[in-house]
Amino acid sequence: MSEKYCYTIGDEGQESLGLLEKCFNEQTEYFINKHGLSAGMRVLDIGCGLGYMTQKLARIVGEAGKVVAIDGSEKQINAAIKRTPGELKNIIEYKVHDIYELETLDQKFDLVYCRFVLHHLHKPRLALKKIAAALKPSGLYIGIEGIMNYAYSYPEHPAWLPPSFPFEVVEGEDRNGNIGKVLPALIQQAGMDCLEASIFQPLLIDKETRALLLQNHLDDKAQQIESGYATESEWQAQYDNLKACIEDTDTLIAFYAGNFTASRKVSP
Repeated sequence: MSEKYCYTIGDEGQESLGLLEKCFNEQTEYFINKHGLSAGMRVLDIGCGLGYMTQKLARIVGEAGKVVAIDGSEKQINAAIKRTPGELKNIIEYKVHDIYELETLDQKFDLVYCRFVLHHLHKPRLALKKIAAALKPSGLYIGIEGIMNYAYSYPEHPAWLPPSFPFEVVEGEDRNGNIGKVLPALIQQAGMDCLEASIFQPLLIDKETRALLLQNHLDDKAQQIESGYATESEWQAQYDNLKACIEDTDTLIAFYAGNFTASRKVSP
């Protein structure tokens, strides 16, 4: 895939990805089931990562269905295959594949599932058009994307303040960390009807989940330094401040919000 993922990937990145799994998997399962995922469906999982949700999708569609799980990273795909239990291997087909080239899969799907992928892309509108084209007539798209500016701490802690990312970015030139804010509108532009959009925001209450936030910062270290966003000493100061925030049990930490959307392809 031409886009670059900013965190450690493969076996080494599982701790950081575990934060998203812990915060969003339960709500994701509820939302997908609510909108009709059922046995026998053919599903496309875009940006499958380590395959946690892929396995859940496969258990629901069963042996009469199929899950095609794609990711732009061969390391991620190999790690997902390694984690897949034997009884699901005939249901799931893993592929290293580009979201901008879904037509080369030469398949149509009852449901396309894509979570926290579009904010990594420079051309999310193009990706949504590709998703719409990959759906069968009246097929479903379950899209979940972040709103990073919704993050906060209380009492306000300097290590966890709302980011000041712009509301809109130039298509093709930048990435939009708040794309969840505008996702329903982009869905309509791509030729799908948005059936539901609802914002869900996890609060990091328990010690284990808060610790994963610190691991997330660790996994981002190389990218931050290589990209020039922080020097080694600046990154270390950020780490120390975040650690103090996480260990202060009197400080409430609200994670990034996610906009959960369900859409249906408009029949010609």
